[in-house]
Amino acid sequence: MTDAIQTLDEATLAQRADALSARAVELAKASVSPNTLRAYESGARHFAAFCTSIGVPSLPAEPRTIAQYVAQLVEDGRASSTIDQRLAAIRWAHRVAGHESPTAHAIVERVIAGARRERTRAPKAKRALLAADVRRLGRREAVTMRDHRDRAVLLLGFAGGFRRSELAGLDVADLRFDEGSGLAVLLRSSKTDQTGEGRRVAIPTGRRGSCPVEAVRTWLDVAGIEEGPVFRRLRRGGRVGEERMAPRTVAVIVKRAAADTGADPDAFGGHSLRRGLVTSAVRAGRSDAEIMTTTGHRSREMLDRYREDAGRYDDAASAGLL
Repeated sequence: MTDAIQTLDEATLAQRADALSARAVELAKASVSPNTLRAYESGARHFAAFCTSIGVPSLPAEPRTIAQYVAQLVEDGRASSTIDQRLAAIRWAHRVAGHESPTAHAIVERVIAGARRERTRAPKAKRALLAADVRRLGRREAVTMRDHRDRAVLLLGFAGGFRRSELAGLDVADLRFDEGSGLAVLLRSSKTDQTGEGRRVAIPTGRRGSCPVEAVRTWLDVAGIEEGPVFRRLRRGGRVGEERMAPRTVAVIVKRAAADTGADPDAFGGHSLRRGLVTSAVRAGRSDAEIMTTTGHRSREMLDRYREDAGRYDDAASAGLL
């Protein structure tokens, strides 16, 4: 009887401690303004999504992970102010959870210093990989395991206007094949998904030989993937590993594809697929609403940049004369 009472008391004390811990977290969050809290939570979700895409914990995070995240932000063309805001969010998330912040580590500080120096130079936007090139690449015969994987990455990445982290973060459970219609892709976390609710992207069936739905299904079949990460690292000899493909591999795949078309691979990167979809859709006369439904853009500001690129030669004095 005494043991039962003691066990009950211990359980009650544990519940009380958990409740106080939760209350302490609430008070810590209340120490900042609602707007700042929203910004911190949004930044923390973005960082968590990045960590998920490379298969590492976000809380507590290793200094190396922070360094990789900063490198990703720089490659994505983020401004220094954005990088600083994201780092502030990471510091806040760690402190609220009672962890030391890894952002003060020496390696992180060196990477940040390098990022700031690089951000002082005008960013060079990556070129778009357009629909005609993606179709041509998709029609090439896939022989090796790498051919099948890269073909699926290119066609799906273009069709959905996906960021490289979104492609790398996909699991089989996020895919729903609708026979005769297409493929529904669930993005569980995304930069444009501020509420963390996730969103579905409809991928319609394409032309024979360059259909993204067929390419993804074929990749899963030949790789024998039934669950877990969709796109995976390939080991020596082309063997499919269990590990999730790193986001940077998407950039490698795009650069390799660009070189195959005779273009300068250095002018292309992981963002070239997303940029290519929007540019190609604008040229094809798709509405802003249609494009934004696919890409998840929340404003037309970025679309206007793509539209400027797409129509660069339309208003030239010599248009149609030669």
